[in-house]
Amino acid sequence: MGDVKFYPHDPASLIPLLESHLPHTLVLLATIKANRHAPTDPSPVSAPDCQVPPPLPPVFANFPPSSSVSLDYLQSIGLGPFDWIVAVALPEPSEQIRFHHSLVAHPSPSSEEVAAAEKVVEQVLRFMADHYPTQLVCGATHELWEPVTRKVLGGRTQVPTYIYVAPGGGFGTTTIKGVPPPEAWSELVLDHGRESDKDLIFSVNHYRPKEYYGARAAHLTVLRPHVRNGAVPPPEVFVQCHGDGSLGALHTQPPVRRRGLAKAVLAAHFRRYEGRVPQFCYIEPDNDASIALFRSLGWTPLPWSTYWVFEKSVQPSV
Repeated sequence: MGDVKFYPHDPASLIPLLESHLPHTLVLLATIKANRHAPTDPSPVSAPDCQVPPPLPPVFANFPPSSSVSLDYLQSIGLGPFDWIVAVALPEPSEQIRFHHSLVAHPSPSSEEVAAAEKVVEQVLRFMADHYPTQLVCGATHELWEPVTRKVLGGRTQVPTYIYVAPGGGFGTTTIKGVPPPEAWSELVLDHGRESDKDLIFSVNHYRPKEYYGARAAHLTVLRPHVRNGAVPPPEVFVQCHGDGSLGALHTQPPVRRRGLAKAVLAAHFRRYEGRVPQFCYIEPDNDASIALFRSLGWTPLPWSTYWVFEKSVQPSV
């Protein structure tokens, strides 16, 4: 197989194709829906007093752009249903890329098909590394592509994670029972994140650089004490929508634990994103507490694991 050409696409133009291949394309679809696509676009979630994250870079694919990207279009240019690939760099200050090769949806790919797809995966990873040299982590890598991704990047692989999705394949409504009424936490107020929250969030979540939490503060849902004398106190409970649309960084400060406040924040967070971004999160297989929580909410795991693969110059901090 010779070199594959990769073409830049307007992220929104790929939504119909990605939607037609759920759940395999969930991460790419959520990434597109969770971010602006152009400098003039409004932020998907409005929040004053926050940085506006940069728009999503172009999504690259191994087929030319079209006004209607579909399987029929791909077939018309000689690509089969399991022969296409898309890749995107998350907006700065994230240092990660995501990609999806359609072969993962094949019910029983042959060794020859896997080998051919691995060559395309290798090429797209090298292509993305050339275009985005600061993107040093390939996240949510499907288990089928972990070996070739590790070969290209040359670094370490994190432990596997599983993708848990909300009811309706990530598009349904999550009902949380036992949410405490507002009068039970009257000393706190629901709020979006603020850039000033980044130090606290980084202190308990080292998964991303501190600047990342500040840049995506608008995508935090928090409970914090009321503003007094113009000062905004740090949050007591928080949860975040990450740059690829996943839910993460859920945390409750020790003094306010065992009051059900995480449920209140999650319920508010789900209301912000339901109907806009597919609801999902990554959970490591030994994280019994998170597994129990999200199973109790009706979330279910997808039947494959994913990996975070680091470029050789980067050492994972967790």
